[in-house]
Amino acid sequence: MPSSTYSSSLATPRRRSLRLAAPNHTGCKLQFTPYARPAQDLPTHPRISPPPNTQKMLVPRAREELKEKQNELKLDRLTLTTAKEHLAANTGLETEVEDLRKQISQAREQHERERDGWRRESDTRKAELEDLRKRVSQVREQREREIVGLCLGVNEAFQTLSCLAAAPGSH
Repeated sequence: MPSSTYSSSLATPRRRSLRLAAPNHTGCKLQFTPYARPAQDLPTHPRISPPPNTQKMLVPRAREELKEKQNELKLDRLTLTTAKEHLAANTGLETEVEDLRKQISQAREQHERERDGWRRESDTRKAELEDLRKRVSQVREQREREIVGLCLGVNEAFQTLSCLAAAPGSH
């Protein structure tokens, strides 16, 4: 693949030369291998170690991560405590609700008993009222018979008196 940056005369399969074309530079030849080598094959120098800044930066980063995890743990504990408090409050509320339900059922039973008592009392009073009406009608009939009997007796007495008065020699 010839291009403006490659030298066409150096087309060997193992090594190629690269000319850098910079405006103020005449160019230099760089040698490179066409195949990338794995990182393990790269030479390492025993005296080369990571810059000291990276090690110093690792400690604060670890501290920050530790603080974040501690904050998360605190939040988890707070959430757990809050959940426990809500559970305790709900348990208390459940107990109160259960007590209120018992009170409501007791009040209903009491009301039912009172209503049954009122019904019995009402039925008793209705029966007593019916008995009184029957007695009144019986007494009324008896009084009417007595009055009729008295009227008949008075009529007989008048007839007797009128017969006696009309009879000769009654004077």
